[in-house]
Amino acid sequence: MGYDQSTDSYKVVAILCNKFCKTQVRIHTLGTNFWRTIPDFPSQLMGEAKYYLGKFVSGNINWAIEDQKNYNSWVILSLDLGNESYQEILQPDYGLDEPLQNFSLGVSRDNLCVLAHTETFLDIWVMKDYRNKDSWTKLFSLPFAKFPDYYGYTNLLYISEEDDQLFLDFYSKIYVYNYKTGTVKIPAIQDLPSTSFISNVYVESLISP
Repeated sequence: MGYDQSTDSYKVVAILCNKFCKTQVRIHTLGTNFWRTIPDFPSQLMGEAKYYLGKFVSGNINWAIEDQKNYNSWVILSLDLGNESYQEILQPDYGLDEPLQNFSLGVSRDNLCVLAHTETFLDIWVMKDYRNKDSWTKLFSLPFAKFPDYYGYTNLLYISEEDDQLFLDFYSKIYVYNYKTGTVKIPAIQDLPSTSFISNVYVESLISP
């Protein structure tokens, strides 16, 4: 779901994927009683269904899309909620000595972030000016040796500048990484009904149309 400033309304985007990996995209404007079909994704969504959630930034919903033509390669696809059209977001020049193994998106202070995984490191980049490729800035490079039981997919929850901490979700474990001292903590979650969960950040950000 995202806010469309051009129409002063909220829109909900639903992606349906059948067993042949064909997608259908529909959009609903809150306050109406119908869904409209819009052009489908130009590529297959990456990963399992629970990772299909797009990241809302600057009036656009952004997805990490696996490039079917190139192994271990991804595309950032954005959907502009105003004109309901797709556009590819250019990625940073990673300058990696190792090939990418995994890829995910995050949001920090209304800026789009990329989490680029190699065999040994997780690099976190932030796009400070949306759709401006030159504004990509690498914030952190985290060695995976700091994170036990790492399995590959990372969800960026929060970057705290006040106490120099990163909050990350690695497959149902919350890691708090202090990027000044390089130390890691795994906080216990009391009365959790399941050992498998998905984390997200709650922010009171709704705009009243």
